[in-house]
Amino acid sequence: MTNGKSTTTFQSQQHIGVFMFTQSTSSTSLSISTQSSSRKCRSAWSILLALPLAFLSSNAIAADKPDPETIRIHLMDGSVISGKLSMKELAIETEFGNLKVPVEKIKSLTPGLTSRPTLAKEVTKLIDDLGSTIFSDREKAQAALSKLGLPIRAELERFKDDEDIERRNRVQTILTEFDQLAEEQERGDARPELGPSMQQRDVIETTEFTIVGKIVPQTFGISSLYGDLNVKLADIRRGQRDVGGREPQTEKIDVAGTHMIPQSSVHTKVRVERGDVVTVTAEGIITMSPWGSRASSTPDGNQQYGWYIPEQIAIGTLIGKVNGADKFEKFGSKKTFTADRAGTLELGVAMQPGQLGNNFPGKYSVKIRVQPKQP
Repeated sequence: MTNGKSTTTFQSQQHIGVFMFTQSTSSTSLSISTQSSSRKCRSAWSILLALPLAFLSSNAIAADKPDPETIRIHLMDGSVISGKLSMKELAIETEFGNLKVPVEKIKSLTPGLTSRPTLAKEVTKLIDDLGSTIFSDREKAQAALSKLGLPIRAELERFKDDEDIERRNRVQTILTEFDQLAEEQERGDARPELGPSMQQRDVIETTEFTIVGKIVPQTFGISSLYGDLNVKLADIRRGQRDVGGREPQTEKIDVAGTHMIPQSSVHTKVRVERGDVVTVTAEGIITMSPWGSRASSTPDGNQQYGWYIPEQIAIGTLIGKVNGADKFEKFGSKKTFTADRAGTLELGVAMQPGQLGNNFPGKYSVKIRVQPKQP
């Protein structure tokens, strides 16, 4: 390819010709010339079908690769800007010295409270009002802090042992609310928090390590599809750069008491690759009907009804494996492991062969979280 042009000579059973692909910053064109002009339309189609797919896909693959200089900026008002920063490096002051981080190495950046003086002042006042002598002020401050959501957890935790009993108790109440909200988000029952991060200092996460300090430029120039923009650091909630690779995935699956191992299993569509970190959590109850209507088991099993594997896996235990593995392992109510092979997950309920014909009402609600292997 020279000067943006690529020329390929091809040969099919009926035609010999030249395929020319021309690409510039403003347009892309395709031209075909053949020795047969009498069947122009039919020739073009047969030529395109005869072209090697690898030739066409090379440009598609290049287009799918993320631009190393493009960053997505999430603003405090909820809007999002995507474009290229006017600078090639981002300066940050740390207690160990000043660093310059190439934009292409940044995974994310999150301004802290020190870069948001107005917001920092507001949060400080609200926390101070938690210990006010006026009841209505305490109530308003607590409601306002709760509304700010999970992002202010780190800042509130600084006051969980505060000397002021009223402030300490109200901080503990808010943190308890945040714990419940975090659990709901973990189960997928609540919307992820979209509020700003409230740590004190700025954070830059790179492809290799995380830096904490003070980002020096207070204004960013961004070249976007809508023109050149200037964005203040104080208006940025979070900046993220697409570094490619697979995204973490979360799936919810029900495993009924009818899926008894070794008779039947649930073949999930959750695929893992070797090196992925997999976390499985489960809750629920299955009725162990052969032992009575009040007999039951949780995902951790109940050894009083016997063993699937003696002294290791009790009857009723949630078990699973990556498809292709030799045997099922105990997952229970929670298990985190690193996949040693690629494949889809299989789940089931551990049971003795002699009980496979019985009815076991109930189910386990299972959540699977897959964190892709870090490159």
